[in-house]
Amino acid sequence: LYISGKNLDYGEIESISFDEKGIMYVGVYGANCNNKNTKKSVINFYKINQYINADTKKTIDFKPNTYSLSVRSNPTKTTYKVGENLNLSGGKLTVTYKERIVSWDNNLVRKVTDPKTITATIDMGAKGVKITGYDKNKTGTQTITVEYDGKKTTFKVTVNSK
Repeated sequence: LYISGKNLDYGEIESISFDEKGIMYVGVYGANCNNKNTKKSVINFYKINQYINADTKKTIDFKPNTYSLSVRSNPTKTTYKVGENLNLSGGKLTVTYKERIVSWDNNLVRKVTDPKTITATIDMGAKGVKITGYDKNKTGTQTITVEYDGKKTTFKVTVNSK
C-alpha cells in the first residue's frame, strides 16, 4: 500500500473499516521507518477519501456503496403559486450505505463481517442530487423525484393558481 506523502515502508493491509459518516479507514501493518535504527511493527490507520484508478490514472473520490435513499425532511416550502420556482431549502435526505468490514487476525486469517449500515444526512441541494418532476406552471399536487447515486425517493408539493 502506498500513501502519498508518507515516508514509510508498508506491508499488508490489516483492516478496512468505515465510521458512522461513511469515511473509509485503512489499517496498515508495516515497519516504522522514521528512525533507521528503530524498526518496530506498528499498525497505522489512515483516512482514505480518494483513490487513483490504475488503468485511467484518474483520481476518484471514494464513497461507500449507496444502499438506499429516503426523505429525512421535506423542504420548508411545499406550497407554491403558479410561476414560483421550487425551493429546496430545509430539505434533507438520508443516504444509507452498506459495506462489509474486512480484517485479519493475529494468525493472518481473513475475516469478512456482515455488511455494516452507515447513514448520512445531506441537503436536497447538495452536489450530485438530481431533482425532477416540478412544473411551476401546472396547478395541483406534484410528485417530485429526488435521485442520488442511482437511488430515488419522492416528496410532494402543491402548486395553486395565483
